Amino acid sequence: MIHLPNHARMHPSTILTVDYHDPPATPWPRLLRFIAILSMLYGAAFVGEAVSSAMMIWPLRRTPSISGTPGQYWLWSIGCAVQVAIAAMLIWGGAKLLRGASHRLMLIGFWTLISLWPISTVLGLILQPAMGYFNLLLLSLTYSAERNLFPLAAIVLLRAYRSR
Repeated sequence: MIHLPNHARMHPSTILTVDYHDPPATPWPRLLRFIAILSMLYGAAFVGEAVSSAMMIWPLRRTPSISGTPGQYWLWSIGCAVQVAIAAMLIWGGAKLLRGASHRLMLIGFWTLISLWPISTVLGLILQPAMGYFNLLLLSLTYSAERNLFPLAAIVLLRAYRSR
């Protein structure tokens, strides 16, 4: 058996653990971060959709399958610009929310997106009556259901966060 001097012997000591951050008391910080990231991705997809639409209506690339008056082309161009502006609000608002700032810009973007749906439906009914009112209305309802589901869910969650 090996004998060690007293100063070299190991003595049991209490292990002290230090928690460097407190776990959040509510799930809201994680949920807000998730909403912010999804909003930024949704805005990026919205930009892609607007760019794709703009490429189809660009005057040098008009395809014969898309017939329209010059006024309709201007209206479609303005619609693409509005889509990019809404997407920029969602991306900027998501970035601000990730930094811990207010979610007001995202709410404005989502409400603008949802409020433009009835306006675009009415404009479509006026500008394209040959498509048929029932067909256009049914198409608009199904398209808006898939497009506005995430904005509605985000609005409800952000309102619940604000009212807590």
